[in-house]
Amino acid sequence: MIDLREALNRWPQWSPSTDGVCRLPNDFLGPGFWVLFAASARAMGISSDNVQYPSENHHSYAKALGLPVLLDENAEPNITRRTEGSQYARLTHLKGAEAANQATGRINSCVREILAGSPTRKQLASDLSFVIGELHDNVAAHTDAVGISMAQRLRQSRKHPAEIIFAIADLGGGFSRKLRQYGIDHRDDAEAIEWCLTEGRSTAASGEPKDEWAQVLPDDAIGNPYPDSIERAYNSANHHQGLGLATLVKRVKEYKGVLEIASGRILYSIQEDGLSQFETLEHGWAGVAISCRFRQDAAGSGVELGVDSAITTLRKRFRTGETNDISDQTSGD
Repeated sequence: MIDLREALNRWPQWSPSTDGVCRLPNDFLGPGFWVLFAASARAMGISSDNVQYPSENHHSYAKALGLPVLLDENAEPNITRRTEGSQYARLTHLKGAEAANQATGRINSCVREILAGSPTRKQLASDLSFVIGELHDNVAAHTDAVGISMAQRLRQSRKHPAEIIFAIADLGGGFSRKLRQYGIDHRDDAEAIEWCLTEGRSTAASGEPKDEWAQVLPDDAIGNPYPDSIERAYNSANHHQGLGLATLVKRVKEYKGVLEIASGRILYSIQEDGLSQFETLEHGWAGVAISCRFRQDAAGSGVELGVDSAITTLRKRFRTGETNDISDQTSGD
């Protein structure tokens, strides 16, 4: 399956060629691929007519996901399958609060349907729904950026259990750019990811204390009628400050899920066995892209994990090059 990591590393294979056509790879394409492709194609103004599918099955599923209409309002209407809402939630452009709310309701309904059953699975559904809502709300806040999300259930096979995958990608500049906007010191994309995944971090807590009721102006305000004492605008409710992401990391570890987070030239991942790593991408992403996968029969251990300290140690080892594979076992202290 081509999901987030492989989609980014194989970018030249499916990005627009010299004739302006995007040729999708002939492979099983996961949600991580679809959100990356949809976000980048929409941002580049790629028409649905300039997307070449390797098979009719790929084309049919793209229609079911709503990709053609997402790229071209005049494209053929989406195919509505009876499994929509129970097996998958279509690609949604998170433009504005209304679209974000619709996407949250659609995907969370799908998540609850897939994870219905035991109290443990219901708790995972509740936790995942919280994270999805946070991510949607804050991607939608980037009015100048493209943000796309979707969810899908992978059916059980002889080699793999049934799984649920949620993916989201935006082109808002990434964690590092957002931290720079708020004056938060960091050395690289890896440190920016670490900062944003640490529970309790917020821009309001950095530097001098902020008064959330104080008068503020945006950085690019023109014709400022107020004196210099009026502070610049800041936002204390943004997913780039870690809201929802720390919860996601904890639940991925607790339920033995798989997580990939790309920002800039760095990808941070957690595997089912708790192995975490930072790695440099061949082709970076000018925003934040997330793919998380949980087995449908997931059972939580109920053990709180040392996520913050583990990520910090791992990031330091990555930056100093202490390990060959820039990986570390971070299953808890």
